[in-house]
Amino acid sequence: MGGKVTPCSIAYAAIMLLVSLSSARQWKHASDGMHFPHIYYSIIDYFGPHDDDPQLQAIIDCLLDWWNEQVFPDYVPGGTHGVEDCDYELA
Repeated sequence: MGGKVTPCSIAYAAIMLLVSLSSARQWKHASDGMHFPHIYYSIIDYFGPHDDDPQLQAIIDCLLDWWNEQVFPDYVPGGTHGVEDCDYELA
């Protein structure tokens, strides 16, 4: 994921949670009055882009930054973070 949460990953996680909490015994497009594809795309649409509303886009950018800090708190671009702490060597 490159150290970044995406609107699609947030939507996917939300749908997996809803399906898990629903009474559905298997994957369905709808359960308990919820239409999962509609909810999935509504979440993605919420995240924009919102070029016509800079204030809303700033709020969304802050929300994505918050998600990134929660999910990838130690992410360092380049992928070398933590390598010096490895106790094993590659053959």
